[in-house]
Amino acid sequence: MKGILTPLNKDVDFLNSIALDKIRSPIIILESADTVFSSDGLQNDNLCPIEFLNSLTPSGMPPHELKLKIGAPVILLRNLNQKEGLVNGTD
Repeated sequence: MKGILTPLNKDVDFLNSIALDKIRSPIIILESADTVFSSDGLQNDNLCPIEFLNSLTPSGMPPHELKLKIGAPVILLRNLNQKEGLVNGTD
């Protein structure tokens, strides 16, 4: 197995888009669910524009629009739900 190391996320995104283009299956676009809650726990969309939240890509988080195809390799950074099989090759 070979890998490509790059120091910048923009280069990773570029290489991932090239690899995704080579897979012959329909593209599936998943969008994040962004909501702002105030300190009292109530939803408050006036604190921060949703468009601004969608433009952020913190380290270790996927982009607002995650593009996937059937057959594309995916690595989960955390075991999300073992009962549903959402694990990264661990038991």
